[in-house]
Amino acid sequence: MASETDATVNVIERVADILDSLSGGEPEQGITELSSRLNLGKSTVHRLVSALVKRGYMQQNPTNSKYHLGPAAIRLGLVSTLRSLDIRALALPIMEQLRDQTGETITLTVRSEHQRIYIAQVESKKEIRQTIEVGRAYPLYLGGTGKVILAFLPQEEQALILKEAETSGQIDVTRLKAELGEITRSGYASSRGERSPDAASVAAPIRDHSEQVIGAMSVAGPVSRITPKRQSEVAPYLVEAAAHLSHRLGA
Repeated sequence: MASETDATVNVIERVADILDSLSGGEPEQGITELSSRLNLGKSTVHRLVSALVKRGYMQQNPTNSKYHLGPAAIRLGLVSTLRSLDIRALALPIMEQLRDQTGETITLTVRSEHQRIYIAQVESKKEIRQTIEVGRAYPLYLGGTGKVILAFLPQEEQALILKEAETSGQIDVTRLKAELGEITRSGYASSRGERSPDAASVAAPIRDHSEQVIGAMSVAGPVSRITPKRQSEVAPYLVEAAAHLSHRLGA
């Protein structure tokens, strides 16, 4: 019985070592790198990584076959982060005011590696409204909130994500590159039918004390209401609200 317990603890320690390596070292590593760094056999690492991928704690980058943290691990990390600084608590009063100004659903997203995760929303009071699934992760190249984060990333990181976008086949990367330039000039992004065919949004960046873009706030609604004209109308309110939250975060 003791040996069985020891074996279980050993496996848990190895899993923790793999996750620690990805969170504290290079964000993407292959089986050979992990094996060498952790002094474990490749077959053992491959078996553990496969289990972690299956449960969503790791994901494989199809462009280089390396692995990075997945949505499940990211959500665990968010719990710790939000305990020390509850960005949602700071954001909700601002989001509620913006909801009342625009009449639409307001969402709050944070960046995690090459993804973004919805962490809060204030729903529109209208009968037909856009809603999101809190905790859901999406790539940065899809939707207004993702694009506005992507636009302000360093060029090296941006290039990696654009390569992922090209591999996915979900979006015209040439058009996206041109759009990113416009986003940096205007200070906000817009989307229509990218993540969901019936949804449209406008998104503005949120910055932390180091002036790094860490997430985005968006105004979201059905495409029938969020027309291009309406997107332009709500953008100034949104940019002001996102700047207010950024200031509260130390920007």
